[in-house]
Amino acid sequence: YGDAIDGTPVGEGFGACGSAASRRTDVIVEDVRASPLTADYVELMDAHGLRSVWSHPLQQASGQVLGVLSVYHFAPHRPDPQELRLVAGVGTIAALAIEREGVTQTIIEAGNVDRRTGLPNRSRFLELVNERLQSGSERPSVMFLEVDRFRQIGDSLGHLVGDRIMVAIAERLAAAGGEDAIIARYSDDGFALTTKPDGDLSAE
Repeated sequence: YGDAIDGTPVGEGFGACGSAASRRTDVIVEDVRASPLTADYVELMDAHGLRSVWSHPLQQASGQVLGVLSVYHFAPHRPDPQELRLVAGVGTIAALAIEREGVTQTIIEAGNVDRRTGLPNRSRFLELVNERLQSGSERPSVMFLEVDRFRQIGDSLGHLVGDRIMVAIAERLAAAGGEDAIIARYSDDGFALTTKPDGDLSAE
């Protein structure tokens, strides 16, 4: 059942889940066969023996909805106040866990990615090359590319122009290197790249 409803749109009328996310409040469907909210899902829910559902939106402190926690029963049912408090408590913990995971992932990405080009930074490049060295018997080639007079470009034309130049170079290197290449912003004015031993790197 979970696989079947995965990707349900957020909006009024898209079952208890979509409606709860849209309303940002609990949606209780005591009998799925009698509610217009679940009219399009009755056949699917009958196939799994589900007769009632209530959904609780998982929200950040800012109010942004992160997901929905839904409880199902095999018979018509209306949750009592204690059940509602229990699900709300679990929902708060789940929302905090999801939010924390998102913050953690952002921090990890910020520490591994050059914010201008979106390429791996120096530390991440070294990690990736080390992983490749450990996984294969052949040693890949490593190349370094430095942009001449890059600092003069930034000083004379502005840092925004300098950033655009580095982004353009990053795009060319990525196009030339192909899927097997590891390309990184190794320093303010330089890139590092490596391909598999049989890889090819050529660009105009």
